[in-house]
Amino acid sequence: MRKRIYLTLCLTAIIATLLTSTLTLYAFYGVFTRETEAQLRTEGKLLAQTLSYSGENDQAYLNSLSKQVKSDLRITLVKADGTVFFDSSVDYKTMANHADRPEIAAAMQSGSGENVHFSQTLGRDTYYYAIRLADGNVLRVARQLASISASFWDMLPLIIGIIALILIVSFIIASALTKKLIRPLEKVTRNMDAIISGQKEDNDPIYDELEPFFAKIKEQNKQISLYLEELREERDTIEAVSKQMKEGLILIDRRKNILSVNNSAITLLNAKEGIYTGQNLMALTRNMELNIAASNAITEGEGTDFTIHTTHGNCRLMINPAYAEGEISGAILLMIDVTEQIKAEQIRREFSANVSHELKTPLTSINGFAEMIENGMASDPKDVTRFASFIHRESSRLISTINDIMRLSEIEETNQQASFEQVDLLELAHQVKETLFYIAKEKDVELILDGPGSNIEANSRMIEELIFNLTDNAIKYNRPGGQVRITIDENEAAKEATIIVADNGIGIPEEHQKRIFERFYRVDKSRSKQSGGTGLGLSIVKHIVEYHNGKIDLQSSSDTGTTITVHLPLDQNILQ
Repeated sequence: MRKRIYLTLCLTAIIATLLTSTLTLYAFYGVFTRETEAQLRTEGKLLAQTLSYSGENDQAYLNSLSKQVKSDLRITLVKADGTVFFDSSVDYKTMANHADRPEIAAAMQSGSGENVHFSQTLGRDTYYYAIRLADGNVLRVARQLASISASFWDMLPLIIGIIALILIVSFIIASALTKKLIRPLEKVTRNMDAIISGQKEDNDPIYDELEPFFAKIKEQNKQISLYLEELREERDTIEAVSKQMKEGLILIDRRKNILSVNNSAITLLNAKEGIYTGQNLMALTRNMELNIAASNAITEGEGTDFTIHTTHGNCRLMINPAYAEGEISGAILLMIDVTEQIKAEQIRREFSANVSHELKTPLTSINGFAEMIENGMASDPKDVTRFASFIHRESSRLISTINDIMRLSEIEETNQQASFEQVDLLELAHQVKETLFYIAKEKDVELILDGPGSNIEANSRMIEELIFNLTDNAIKYNRPGGQVRITIDENEAAKEATIIVADNGIGIPEEHQKRIFERFYRVDKSRSKQSGGTGLGLSIVKHIVEYHNGKIDLQSSSDTGTTITVHLPLDQNILQ
């Protein structure tokens, strides 16, 4: 702006100087011409008076006069018929008849005449004045007048000098004026925020012409501030909701550049933590299925819903185009972690299959024995008694399985903490030992209870069931002469109690240890059936431990024994 103002002022000075010089030259030329004309008329009249008093021949007198006086005045004598018989500048004999010349014709008619025209003889503009003498001849005087262009070239050095001086002064003044004009604007720019807010830090006046501009800026600034505040509130709300979402949310524009992405999406896609806003979607994930679906949503405007597999697990992905003013402006990607859902569905399918299998086997046996009795195939009372014994055994097994299933379902659905109380683990273990004493004695297995004991906040019934199932399993899968040791201890540093059930029985092969806590899973199905196991005991134990926010460890090897350690917090704060 400074440069533009300076150049404008300089250009104005140049134009004004040239225009002034040109107009001055024309004015000077006009004044000079009028003075020359007046002077020429006076000289012509004086010369005519001199001729009337000289008493000499006009031609001889004028010839003598022109030789004695050096002057730019041209004198011509013309006879009444227009014949030139004297001229002080050229040879009159070579001159044409002048009767048709305007000034000569006017002088002969009215006594005097004048004219300005370009002289072919002299090659310059010439002013002519003619006067009729007493003898009828005509005296004409003439003086050359320089044209306006000739005057300009004659005065060019002076004009250039004057113009140069004026321009130098003008440039200096233009520079000073530019600084003076710009200074308030520069201060206004530096203090724009203060001026808009109504707090002027400088005493320099602001141009009145700028007041409407500032008023408009203040109004727009207020509107923009309100709009930005609304946008910030909306952004903060969206960010707060997005951050709290377990679902992954990604917003992209038409070029697949990320506008927003929450932490859940980064986690689900197993991407590195960082700022992805402004980057292409490929920087967040290289999953081609996801990127192709996003491109299709933007280009074709079609939403998709499918499941992708990532290192984090299984994610259900819903992609829909986003519209702005009726046109597709990008896409919205919503990701839902369905790993647990798929796993739960798989567990339900396996559970249904296992339950059907576990219930079908004893029911088939019961139905078969009952059918044999009904058809009279067991007519011998001993056979009837034996078949009834089989039916009783299978029905007991069926009832036990149903009870375990119901108990497992009850534990999974439990969502109450009202039953929690202070529980003496050592006392519960002692009760379990007494309950299983005769079973252990029948199996020739020794039960040992030791440890300093511990008191925790827990559900007494569940903990008793936990110790019972662990001890019962240790007895069932032991060998004659074996040993089961129950140890109750407390770790004050970790603020937890430990329940350790160790045996020296048949052990669990390493390949089965990861699945031992699954429903209906048995290492040796034939041995489990013989021992009356349902395959749900350790699954119930696992759910009780999880319900109490604890953890369970397993150490076992074939033909060596098994040690199961349960860690339970002393101060229970169950998260359902």
